[in-house]
Amino acid sequence: MIALVGGSVLVGCSDRSGPPPEEDGGSAVDGGRFDAGSDGGTVDAGEEDANVPDADGVDATVDDAGVDAAPDAGGDGGLPGATCNSDRDCREGFCNFPDELCGEGVAGVCESPGDLCPADCPGVCGCDGRVYCNTCLAHASSVDVT
Repeated sequence: MIALVGGSVLVGCSDRSGPPPEEDGGSAVDGGRFDAGSDGGTVDAGEEDANVPDADGVDATVDDAGVDAAPDAGGDGGLPGATCNSDRDCREGFCNFPDELCGEGVAGVCESPGDLCPADCPGVCGCDGRVYCNTCLAHASSVDVT
């Protein structure tokens, strides 16, 4: 894929990590800043614990706050700052790997997606094979960049 964005030519990214993430529908640009939304497609707070199948059909435990309990997360619970080997190791957000590696044999660090991002759009490749306007918007979608 080739796209013209802000006068720059972008070449599409290769798909390195499988299907792209589902949209949560809560994203919006407001006042030149990006609002990543708050629900992330999770169960509402206060609802009872539930087992929800994840992308590969395996039940993922969801706690009272609607956060995937990440049963395969390490002893630190997969909280931001914890070491991870995949997004599944993180309770919230995504596993951020060293630049251009997308988890190819190295450990990363769990990070929360940001709430506000600048509206600039130079274009970056996400590890899901999609082009995002900038690194912040990719991270707000819980996707690392190449």
